[in-house]
Amino acid sequence: MSSTDSNALSALFDDQVPSKDKHYEFGFALPSPTPSSVVQPMDVDSSGGPLQLLQSPIKQEPTTVPEYPGEKRQRLNDGQVKRKIRKLAAEESRNQNHQGGGVIVGESRFRQLIGLRLLLVCSSAVVMAVCVGLLTDDNVRKDFYKRYKRQYELLLYGAEDYCSRQLDFSNVTRALDAQLVGQRDAIEHVSRVFYDNRHQLYSSLALVGSVGVGKSLMANIIAENFQWRPNVHRFTLSVSPNPDQQYARFQQFVQSLRSAPLEPKCGHNLLIIDGLGSEDIATVNKMDQRMSFVATKDTMPTTAIFVFQGTAFDEIDGNFGVLNGTIERVRLRQLDEGDLERCVHQEAASLGYNVEENPRLLRTVMDSMDVNRYGCKAVLAKLGFYWQQGLGSTGE
Repeated sequence: MSSTDSNALSALFDDQVPSKDKHYEFGFALPSPTPSSVVQPMDVDSSGGPLQLLQSPIKQEPTTVPEYPGEKRQRLNDGQVKRKIRKLAAEESRNQNHQGGGVIVGESRFRQLIGLRLLLVCSSAVVMAVCVGLLTDDNVRKDFYKRYKRQYELLLYGAEDYCSRQLDFSNVTRALDAQLVGQRDAIEHVSRVFYDNRHQLYSSLALVGSVGVGKSLMANIIAENFQWRPNVHRFTLSVSPNPDQQYARFQQFVQSLRSAPLEPKCGHNLLIIDGLGSEDIATVNKMDQRMSFVATKDTMPTTAIFVFQGTAFDEIDGNFGVLNGTIERVRLRQLDEGDLERCVHQEAASLGYNVEENPRLLRTVMDSMDVNRYGCKAVLAKLGFYWQQGLGSTGE
């Protein structure tokens, strides 16, 4: 084949069979995040000529070398690493500087521990000596107990000798003289009973007399002015006709006193049992025996006051003669007209009325009452009634 024929074949089939003398270079670029910046590897000439490489009209951004994560963290942490290195170096230097002072601190702490041990040993020796002295010497033991008891009572009750002080009935006697009308003998009798039995674990007395002579008032005055107010206890007999049920209630009441934590065992106790009648004498005897047993067994000094309802004087000797011999009977005398007038003055003063300026009110109240049957019991009610009727502002 001639060279002319070879050139013609080359011109016809140049797009299919490339010549060995022609060299083409293809360039590819990695896709970018945006589709618009994609670089095509080559373009085709639509004119039918041979393949030609065309440059993309899109401007390519300069490529950068990717940065590995470890290199990025190293670059970001360069300042922190330096600071950490400096801190470690400073601490190492500080430890070296104070290495000699640590020995001094350790020695000081060791001396403190030695001193503390010596203090504990000395304290233990003192406590043991005190215990030995308390066990061997009765006087030391008694003195220690007294001192402890005084401090305990001062802390709990506000007085060093609150539980151990002697019974003082003088305040009660003055209050009875000021408030109870016409019963000077009964007041002296009650005071004597308390003083004579102040060293006994148990004593009892019965207040008897007719209506309105002041039996319940006397018991209330004693309770309000008693030396150990927290130790005042009241019990009212029920209206049940069964004496066994009444005594069972009293048994429960006494048990509640025995289970109380502090007060019944400190000082003297006062038990007031009110609302009694002559038909309750057998139950009263049983209650008196029970309280005597409990006070003796529990070392609980107690005085019981049995308050009987109004009874005629001719019934006292016959009915109350069967009371226990240990119960002291205190009789309140019958009141007269003079006692009734003093009752009216005293009750009017408590209400703020002045009967001296209103003698008509005084005479009306006294004329409306039977002192032999009711004593001073209804004086307060009569004063209030006639005052509301208009007698309070009427003079003679």
